[in-house]
Amino acid sequence: MNLLILGHNYAPEVLGIGPYTTGLAEHFRGSGNEVTVLTTFPHYPNYKWQGRPGLYRREFPAGVVVRRLRVILPRRRNAIWRMVFDSSVGLCLLLNSIGVSRPDLILSVVPTLQSGLAGGILAKTWGVPSILLIHDLPLEAGLAVGMLRPGAVQRSGARLERFVYRLATRIVVIGSRFRDNLVAKGIEGARISIISNWIELDETIAAKSDPDMRRRLAGSVDTFLVLHTGTMAEKQGLANVIEASRLLANDPTISVVLVGDGPTRQQLAAAVDRLGLANVRILGVQPGKDYSRMLAAADVLLLNQRRDVVDAVVPSKLLHYMAAGRPTVAAVNGASVAAELILDAKSGVVVSPEDPGRLADAIQNIRNNPELRQTLGRNGREYAAKNFAKSEIMEQWDRLVVECRNSLG
Repeated sequence: MNLLILGHNYAPEVLGIGPYTTGLAEHFRGSGNEVTVLTTFPHYPNYKWQGRPGLYRREFPAGVVVRRLRVILPRRRNAIWRMVFDSSVGLCLLLNSIGVSRPDLILSVVPTLQSGLAGGILAKTWGVPSILLIHDLPLEAGLAVGMLRPGAVQRSGARLERFVYRLATRIVVIGSRFRDNLVAKGIEGARISIISNWIELDETIAAKSDPDMRRRLAGSVDTFLVLHTGTMAEKQGLANVIEASRLLANDPTISVVLVGDGPTRQQLAAAVDRLGLANVRILGVQPGKDYSRMLAAADVLLLNQRRDVVDAVVPSKLLHYMAAGRPTVAAVNGASVAAELILDAKSGVVVSPEDPGRLADAIQNIRNNPELRQTLGRNGREYAAKNFAKSEIMEQWDRLVVECRNSLG
């Protein structure tokens, strides 16, 4: 099979959806298929070029043909610049397809919607089936963080969204709430498959608490380590964590560490400096090979989201948190996908978002209850092993691809 994948995030990006697109491409290449990826140069999560991008480049990592074409990155965090970026992604993916052999199947990754649009146009042009993989609901995410407001722009986006969804032969969502959202928008449920993101269970479970890693993260092996990993952006609302840390500042036994990067990292670091918080450390993105060791070194893993984030996002790091066997303290909307997942797994404590007092209390309470920590961590690991093992997720993808490829034959 000749598979064409479209999406603006790909390795060496280690945060967000890039690792999942990369994992799918390398899985299908390892199964003996020809795989071509149309993408741009690494830029996530800061939306700044990592290294010197150039205009066009072709690479061959793990036997995958990766064609990179430069897009227009947003200069500001607002709706206009986001539309410019998204539109440039769609246009560049179409331009990047020039010279590509006719594939047997196209897989487009959302976000952005324009990736799905480009994939749908190419599928219709070539007369081949297409799969749309939806990681985020872009319109809901934009509304949640205030980048998009109800009105003419939002309505235009909704029309584009419905058009893109209808172009696809099949749609894959990573959770049942996303499926419900699409069905409510008029998309036939029979065209929608639920395939979760995955985790490398063996690697994560094998990691043990390492004093050297604890010292590297918190500066000490003795403190109670509360760890947040991943993107630092509007959806995460991490100012709430900084304020909760201020409330915990008189307790020298607790250290809060944020590891990752994103557009709000500098603001968070400035707030830590302004408040003189010795109990908070903000570290940049760490090598991917150390991720499991970082999680294993923590006592509690932290998830924080803005109040308005309900159905738009399924935080992939939560799956890794569970597999690590560490409890999660989550300051998220009680009706959110994240809260639903944590409560279903019985793997953590959910508190009100944007309420630093509640978050600080939850951290102290779980610090004082080691038996609860052990129980929650064990529950999370068992839930992850049952639901998110990579081998089983890839089997689902293999079945779907065969079914979709045969749909036009």
